[in-house]
Amino acid sequence: KLAKDLGVLNSFFPINEISTNQKLLKYFPDKKLIELYKISDFFVFPSLIETYANVITEAMASEIPVIISKAPGCIDRIIDSHDGLFLNDYSSNEIAKKIKLLDKNDELRKKIIKNAKVKSNNLNWTNVAKKHMNLYKSLFKYN
Repeated sequence: KLAKDLGVLNSFFPINEISTNQKLLKYFPDKKLIELYKISDFFVFPSLIETYANVITEAMASEIPVIISKAPGCIDRIIDSHDGLFLNDYSSNEIAKKIKLLDKNDELRKKIIKNAKVKSNNLNWTNVAKKHMNLYKSLFKYN
């Protein structure tokens, strides 16, 4: 209703939760979600608290610039102005300010997309699993 009242209904659409087929992890994240990332100009995530915020990494891998909150679980996902942008507060003005910044500054936008793609490639499941195994091995070494 708010998007309609503001006259931006054709530019904004909320996404209902998309379930992932847990039996076929090769489709994780859901193909529909990937399509939505690919048609998006920005990924804005003003979350209050997260555990890991995997959606940020997914958006980065989809080569769209991310604009996220400094909430727990989000704050360690990016370096501000390097591979994404942080919101200073949760206001619509702040979100609009960050979108305008990326929309008007093509050099910054390209830099963020490039660096985010590199980071997301390093966070694939194989690399994450290797890091966890190395951690577990280091914890169980006997001297």
